Amino acid sequence: MLGRKLAEGFIPHWTASLHSPEPEEGAEVFVHTPKVVFTKSLLTSEWDNTVLAKGELVEEIYALKTVTEKTLLSMAAENLFPL
Repeated sequence: MLGRKLAEGFIPHWTASLHSPEPEEGAEVFVHTPKVVFTKSLLTSEWDNTVLAKGELVEEIYALKTVTEKTLLSMAAENLFPL
């Protein structure tokens, strides 16, 4: 799970790394792991293996938890989950 602003840098970085002559360690995992980007502004996802969550944050997370038994990892900026 990522916020839009983080995704705009995170996803292209790891994709470019994976396709470089010497990929960074972890690039393959980051690129091939399914991602959910929380956004109110994007209409479509331009990234592979990524879906957009456009609803209310808590409801979207509960919905994700009902369709998977896997652990959900949040790569979040502080404004996505304020303290």
